Amino acid sequence: MRRLIPALLLAFAWVAPAWAADLPFKVLSTGHVKGQAQAGQSEARDAKALAETWSKLGLKGPVPKVNFKQRMVVSWVGGGSACDKYVLTHVRQEDDHVALEINRVRPPAGRMCIMIFSPSVIVASIPQVSLPIQANVSGGGSTAGETAR
Repeated sequence: MRRLIPALLLAFAWVAPAWAADLPFKVLSTGHVKGQAQAGQSEARDAKALAETWSKLGLKGPVPKVNFKQRMVVSWVGGGSACDKYVLTHVRQEDDHVALEINRVRPPAGRMCIMIFSPSVIVASIPQVSLPIQANVSGGGSTAGETAR
């Protein structure tokens, strides 16, 4: 019996979940892209790259100041319906990538909406990482059940 317990513990260690940690983030801009933009993620690791991204996406207001010695900026463009809202809920560092957890919020049932193609954008600052960025979009419910962040 004494030999069986360490063997069982070792067996369970092999199926343990991958390491993951929540990263602090600050949303710098959300909304819809002005003009055309390619869907996907991008990164800005300096002020010049952030200014180019800000301009390319047609974001409102001045380019925010970011301490690029400690932080970087990630941008996500996706979706397509002007009726849907996309909310960045978590940023997680996994073993081999950083996951942007994005929730798709649909309009409440019965709300009239004209389906116009209009890609959404989320721009956020996160701690500097060297791992690739991956967006995970989950289909959420209507705004009636949404909680504020």
